Amino acid sequence: MPLVTIDDTTTTSSARRWLPFAALALVTTSCAKQPMLPAHLTVAGGPSLVRAKDFSTGGLSGVVFIPVGEKIESASLQLGILMSKDHQSPAAFQDWILAQYRASPTQQWYETVANPTEACKIGLSPELPPRPFVAVHKCQGGAGVSACAEADERLSDEIVGRCLRSSTCWDEICNARFAAWRGNLQSILDDMLRER
Repeated sequence: MPLVTIDDTTTTSSARRWLPFAALALVTTSCAKQPMLPAHLTVAGGPSLVRAKDFSTGGLSGVVFIPVGEKIESASLQLGILMSKDHQSPAAFQDWILAQYRASPTQQWYETVANPTEACKIGLSPELPPRPFVAVHKCQGGAGVSACAEADERLSDEIVGRCLRSSTCWDEICNARFAAWRGNLQSILDDMLRER
């Protein structure tokens, strides 16, 4: 049984230069033809997700999903998909993604790079209202592209308060989110790369 169900009835259309990676969840770079990006995603054991944002510009395109009925600025979950023909390896793509994040106006509280293709970021988005988040991503290569998927979850005020007072709390949060999301992110990447 798949961890993620993808409904790929639509493709990307709206253009944007770039989105801060923390708020974006993930970006997607395409080949000459735009990749098929799903309109809906259903994550095993999670909510049904709908497309909230997408963009395509200069070979870069991406999509972000949120739970049905929520707004992207305050969503409990932002799940993004990212593909790049311009980055020759998943590790190079992760390096680029992290550089974009580090240059963003996001208040960055914690970051850990688990390996060359996985990272976790915790911070406060600059949008109004500010959104505290933990975001884990996984990157993979195949079919001549590098791809990444990211789960960005809103953090409660209670967790933020506790972790701001503890030197090990952020690491515990990242480890727990990696454990919770790694399989679903892998399934999303497998499906996206298989469809190319």
